[in-house]
Amino acid sequence: MKLNNFGRFLTPKSDVFYTACESIADKLIIMSELLLKFINAQTPDIGASIFNNIESLEAQIDEESHNLLLMIGSSFITPFDREDIHYLNTTLEEIADNIYATSKRINFWHINTNDKHIKDFVDTIVDSCKEVKNVVYAIRDIQRNAIPLKTSLIKINTLENRADDIYAVGIDELFEHENDLKELLKKKEIYRCLETITDKCEMFAEVLESIIIKYS
Repeated sequence: MKLNNFGRFLTPKSDVFYTACESIADKLIIMSELLLKFINAQTPDIGASIFNNIESLEAQIDEESHNLLLMIGSSFITPFDREDIHYLNTTLEEIADNIYATSKRINFWHINTNDKHIKDFVDTIVDSCKEVKNVVYAIRDIQRNAIPLKTSLIKINTLENRADDIYAVGIDELFEHENDLKELLKKKEIYRCLETITDKCEMFAEVLESIIIKYS
């Protein structure tokens, strides 16, 4: 991965882009950790309170993402093409959207989250969001952070592959052991939603890698 030219191009003329993306990445970490607490909640009241916090963070990310898109079209000097910033911003927002949508389904459908595969999924999501945050913070100094940046991009891909494996095993065991068709369909959808979150993390990594290639 050639980064020297990209690093020079990415020298910040404005802090707005970096600050906005870092703020979103920080909130993604919190959302993923809240999702972990949510599936481990001991009572419905505790779960409902955690869900409300997830919902609030998702709304905050939506607002920050929208504000960044408005700034892209204004006089704010961008560190790289506005179209590329739009793609990065959108993929970050989609991670948050999918964490919220999944927790909403779990909450409304009263899913029993005492399930090894759900816990494995959420652990993987937390790890993926941590790597997304590492990547976001690394682009402030792309040349100095070239090696950890590449490492995090690889880890995001590895974690997405892990989620694929969890999904495959989980679906197989679900069809083998779950006799209640309604519960089977609900949990199958939750597995799909959880796996999609890691897909969105990988999409973010792919967008950033394409930008790096573009400006190398």
